[in-house]
Amino acid sequence: MSCLPSSLAPDMLKQIAPVTAAKSLPSASLTEFSSASASWQEAGAREKAAKEAANDFVKGVEETLPELSVIGSPEMSVVGVMAKKPRGLNMYKLNDWLTKNKGWHMNALQSPPALHFCFTAAHGQGTAKALVADMRHALDALASDPNCVSGGSAPMYGMANISPDRGMVSDFLVAYQDVMLTP
Repeated sequence: MSCLPSSLAPDMLKQIAPVTAAKSLPSASLTEFSSASASWQEAGAREKAAKEAANDFVKGVEETLPELSVIGSPEMSVVGVMAKKPRGLNMYKLNDWLTKNKGWHMNALQSPPALHFCFTAAHGQGTAKALVADMRHALDALASDPNCVSGGSAPMYGMANISPDRGMVSDFLVAYQDVMLTP
């Protein structure tokens, strides 16, 4: 096996040992190294894109959605938000409005009622801004009419969140899944 200096760029490796024609053991090693290096760079670029989208979302929430606060200090690409005044805003209705009217699929959280979104490399540069804008529309709609959205998951999450008997919630969720998943 050959030992390569770490400063050798992947582009140079491709010139030295084309991926399409590995003719000897040393060039095969170079080819493998080149492929692995390119894969690592691609993975790093995807992680960076996801983190940038998450950062754009955090900035958008902090600057344009005063009703919401970001939960903690997101280190990766998952960002949670909750109502600053939980009694004034039903987060589950916010989620239902976003799903029904804009097609967003956020994940609901309990204790405290909140939503979170996982940004990935598939979310382009404008995704975070679009989500913040759609959340602004949803918050305005809910402020003018708290009942502007019905059905969805809000009743289930709301009931589960206020139930004093957590065992009852577990039993209900098992029965709910049985009904929903039965062909």
